[in-house]
Amino acid sequence: MIHYEEALRIALDAVRPLDAERRPTRAAAGLVLAADAVARCDLPPFDRAAMDGYAVRSSDLAAPGRELVVVGEALAGRPAPVGPAPGECVRVFTGAVVPEGADAVVMQELTSRSPREGCVRFEEPACAGEDIALRGEDVRAGEVLMRAGTVLGAAEVGLATAADVPELAVVPRPTVSIVSTGNELVPAGTPLRAGAIRDANGPALAARLASAGLAVEFLGVARDEAGELSDILARGLAADCLIVSGGVSVGEHDLVPEALAGLGVGLRFESVAIKPGKPTKFGMKGQKAVFGVPGNPVSALVVTEFLVLPILRRMAGVKDAAPRPRRGVLSRDVRKKPGRMLFAPGRLVEDGRGCRVEPVESHGSADLVAYSRADVVFTLPADADGAPAGAKVEFYPREGRGLA
Repeated sequence: MIHYEEALRIALDAVRPLDAERRPTRAAAGLVLAADAVARCDLPPFDRAAMDGYAVRSSDLAAPGRELVVVGEALAGRPAPVGPAPGECVRVFTGAVVPEGADAVVMQELTSRSPREGCVRFEEPACAGEDIALRGEDVRAGEVLMRAGTVLGAAEVGLATAADVPELAVVPRPTVSIVSTGNELVPAGTPLRAGAIRDANGPALAARLASAGLAVEFLGVARDEAGELSDILARGLAADCLIVSGGVSVGEHDLVPEALAGLGVGLRFESVAIKPGKPTKFGMKGQKAVFGVPGNPVSALVVTEFLVLPILRRMAGVKDAAPRPRRGVLSRDVRKKPGRMLFAPGRLVEDGRGCRVEPVESHGSADLVAYSRADVVFTLPADADGAPAGAKVEFYPREGRGLA
């Protein structure tokens, strides 16, 4: 049995980002850039008016109260009109090309109508460069827009599009297969026979991973029969990551470890000092990651959140793949046995006194009711025998980060 931190390190070190592929920029949101993105044009692509107003020669407006003759109009999306000669100005609108010869834009609010027909009065002096976005002042063609490793959000997609980058090299999202095991399990919607329970793990794990933006295939429930189990696990190994729920403990009917070994999966660890989730297993077949998670549903969800998802983030190219804790204080005493790191359900209260974590009463690793009533999971170290009210603890949203 190894500590959680070591298990996380082993699993993260075992996987690498998936091979890059090119995607249309518009379809790259949420993915990680696999290579630097380079601008193909200047931004802005021309000297652009930053305000509605008038394009002027600043030398004409060295003092307030000057009047200039309006000789044209510049609209966004149109070629620039002839530039102003001394004593002239051009009406401009935001986004329009600044006419040649003008070196400033005076915003409309700083002007007034002149009694002279065709003229406008300027209430203040103008400075060269005022309210003009100069060509290339944001980025020049050939410059790096974004470095490899950038997580692409809306702003990044917009930037690449503006800089005429139609497609990007990205790390694809890993695919995931899920298999539930156990003779006692029946799918949702199937009548319960004596001694049977419904499979909650398959739908729960699929829901969590889908909410993180992953493509998930639930392959169904495999019975505790070696041949059937091996066949369905072999199908699951077509994905980048296979998660097997149940059948990973030490009972004579827990057949998953033997089935995985028969399929060429080499286990890297077989037990983790966490509660819940102790019998968790992790292995690799080539670049395929395989997790065996406990059958109790809270155990399966905790392991998925704190071990499986970090590995999927690493496969998706995210460098900072580990869970990100916040810190608060316990609202009441919590007791535990030393030896395993505790992941416990809680509710977060944020007020003028900071973040307080209220433990949620739970009946153990099968108590989905308690887990569903929590909005955070807090942790206590493996060597602790508990923590008193007011103690500082690390906590995480119950369903925390997505892939980014």
